[in-house]
Amino acid sequence: IGNRVNLAARIMVKYQNEPIVLDSTTYHLSRDSLGDNCFYLLPSKQMKGIESAGRIYAYRIRPKE
Repeated sequence: IGNRVNLAARIMVKYQNEPIVLDSTTYHLSRDSLGDNCFYLLPSKQMKGIESAGRIYAYRIRPKE
């Protein structure tokens, strides 16, 4: 299927308690329009078949004031 789809599937499984999770590419594309305070960095986790997932972020449903 491809590396990006594989990464997305692994992120969904490893961070299933977070409603919206982003890889670093999606985070960088989104933060300019939504702002840095809408996201927070998640702890890194080992993922099967992924050597390095990079930084993983979650979307903050309610941005910090």
